[in-house]
Amino acid sequence: MAMTREDKYGNKCEVEKYHCGSCKHYEFEDDDDRNRCSHFYAYYYKDDSCSSNWEEADDCSSSADGCFLTSACCEYMGLPDDCEELQTLRRFRDEVLDRTITGHSLKLHYYEVAPKLLQKLEGRNDRNEILARLYEEIKNIIALIREGREKDAIAGYMLMTLNFEEQLG
Repeated sequence: MAMTREDKYGNKCEVEKYHCGSCKHYEFEDDDDRNRCSHFYAYYYKDDSCSSNWEEADDCSSSADGCFLTSACCEYMGLPDDCEELQTLRRFRDEVLDRTITGHSLKLHYYEVAPKLLQKLEGRNDRNEILARLYEEIKNIIALIREGREKDAIAGYMLMTLNFEEQLG
């Protein structure tokens, strides 16, 4: 997910969530150079992957919230950005997925593949049918969340993403 962050000169730089450039430990001095990580005491480029100990920098700003598939489905269904479906999944992502290593890993995978899959979906003749099917899966996941079946909801979320990835591969 694209974000922006200022380097020490005040220039806005594009960084990716869960990469070094968006991490609070990354001492962002210059967009083109390797910069120091205060956690690992090493130098990295802003687009190096940061899979452990990543914490979002306070000065990052985001243009999206990360609910790529759900946002696309809700938009297709004519629902607003603050609809109940999106709010439920955002809470689930923030309050449930981030509590476990598996959930966090699933979220990282989702953030990596979902935007690419949506790009592939754009040119397809069956786009609307796929979005309608995804929306039905999302509603089933939301029902599991409401029933308190967090593990089943995580499994459904994972299967939905993997099936979508396989379908558009």
